[in-house]
Amino acid sequence: MFLTSFLEKTLVAGDKQFLTTVGMALALGVNVLLNFLLIPSMGYVGSCVAALVAETIPVCMGIYFVLRCFRFGMSVPDVIKPLLAGLITYGVINMFSHINLFFGLLLEVGVYGAILLGLKTFTREEIWFVKQLFRGPVAAKPAGI
Repeated sequence: MFLTSFLEKTLVAGDKQFLTTVGMALALGVNVLLNFLLIPSMGYVGSCVAALVAETIPVCMGIYFVLRCFRFGMSVPDVIKPLLAGLITYGVINMFSHINLFFGLLLEVGVYGAILLGLKTFTREEIWFVKQLFRGPVAAKPAGI
């Protein structure tokens, strides 16, 4: 839902309100249809599944429209690497599902970050920026980065 709101506001800021309306109308139609199909057999779980599936529609359409309308360059590896890291992290967390919530959160963040670093997802400038967050304010950005 966060992504839906973010993408909707991005499209509205770019004067593309009609595209958000199309995405939301399609999501509403899918949600109603899936509720009629799934609630009789699955009960409230069917309603949850319908809402989840319907929520993915404006997210996917929003990503597509933002990339198309605002000409953002994004390659397939830029999308695949975080998804792959998320799937691996999910598998690791499932193996340690019995541990304390706080330690599980630390483990999750650590594993996800390590996988993203291992896949070389971040640019030199992004790594420099994160280092600066931990070091504190700096006068100027070094040349060549």
